[in-house]
Amino acid sequence: MILCNYKTILSDIDVVDIIKERRGLTMLEKELDCFSENLNSLLEQGRGKFVLIYKDKIVEIFNSREDAINCGYKEFGITPFLVKQIKEFDEPLNFTSNIIMCEKEHKDAVIHSAHS
Repeated sequence: MILCNYKTILSDIDVVDIIKERRGLTMLEKELDCFSENLNSLLEQGRGKFVLIYKDKIVEIFNSREDAINCGYKEFGITPFLVKQIKEFDEPLNFTSNIIMCEKEHKDAVIHSAHS
């Protein structure tokens, strides 16, 4: 592909989806869709347990996250797979950083820990 023709070649393709895919934002999309589509059945089979999903297939339900992850690595190696707790609603996770940015006079960014 020639860089100067990039827009021309991709004119009929949704460029946003391509960018998301290259950044890994659509990774596990099939697995997450499979989880959502089968949620009611999964809740009946193992509410609170952990499901291992590979691509669009439910592999197995486990009592612990660790068992599901170990099985995933054993079966699929380092290829992406999903281990998710079976529950009706996801709890939002909040993360904060203890890193702040300081600008120097010469406009080089220096990173300092907020705790130092």
